[in-house]
Amino acid sequence: MLQKNTIMINTKISLNKRTVAEQLKLSFLTLMLLLSSMTNTYAMDEKALRAERNKAQKQRQVEVNQRNRSNHESFAQFRTFIRELNKEVKEKTRELETQYRIQKIELKGQRDMKMVEAETNMQRKISELLLNQGAESKVSAEQFKAQLKKHADEVFNIKKQAANEEQKEYINNETAKHKLLTERDKKALDKAKELGLRDKKMPILAEPIGGSLTKREEQWNEREQKEVEKLHTSNQRQLVEFIKGEEIREWEINNKHEDFKLKWEKESELHALNQEQVFYNALLFQPGDKGQSNQKAISEKMAEISKQNRMINIKYKTIKNQNRVKRSEERRKMREM
Repeated sequence: MLQKNTIMINTKISLNKRTVAEQLKLSFLTLMLLLSSMTNTYAMDEKALRAERNKAQKQRQVEVNQRNRSNHESFAQFRTFIRELNKEVKEKTRELETQYRIQKIELKGQRDMKMVEAETNMQRKISELLLNQGAESKVSAEQFKAQLKKHADEVFNIKKQAANEEQKEYINNETAKHKLLTERDKKALDKAKELGLRDKKMPILAEPIGGSLTKREEQWNEREQKEVEKLHTSNQRQLVEFIKGEEIREWEINNKHEDFKLKWEKESELHALNQEQVFYNALLFQPGDKGQSNQKAISEKMAEISKQNRMINIKYKTIKNQNRVKRSEERRKMREM
């Protein structure tokens, strides 16, 4: 009996062991099936994500190409518009320039007649002074020099006044032309705005697909931000003629005023020397015995005048060249965007 019970217990234990083993085996198989299913699902999800990202990338590239093509076509339309606009402005500026040239010729004629009359009077008076001059005393020489200066200054002032009048008409003509160009610039910039060339383009950025951006998408976004800035800068540089036009033209007018002032500063200095030269020339060729020492003194003085004349020309040429270099750099900076 005891032996029989023992056999039954062993049998149950054996059966329980097989059941547990089978259950473990079943659980393992279930787990393996689950893992396999998850792996397949993950692989399918990754493949779908890659496909979606590639599709989005292609679409972004299509939009970028369209943006660049549209920008190029807009500039083609803009250039056509500007060509027609420039034709109108050119016709109007030609009319202004014709009127100015006619007026300039008239002013020159009036100036030349005044100059002929003034120079003739000066020559006559100088001749009278030379004929009426008595002994070569210091007093008579100084009087002659004073009278010579007076007549020479009269001629010089006529020249300067005529030049001022001509400069005034020149500036008025330039200002009238600049007004036309400023109106053109406004129309050009309005057209550029209409065509979308003045505003910065919106970047075409990658958006997260699957929760976050890939490294490739991050690089795209960085590059796209830079490309938009680059495109905007390029557009503004092509429009700089119209954006900075009024400022540059005003700067040019100021330069004209400065150049005119500088020119007549030089002319005034040369005029003073020329008076001295005419005076000593008159003394040198005046009839009478001047003596070798006096002739030598006059010759030395005339040599000194000639030297000063050259020095004045060098000084103002140096200033002119310096201004040219400075203005070239100023213009470059003004045209920067």
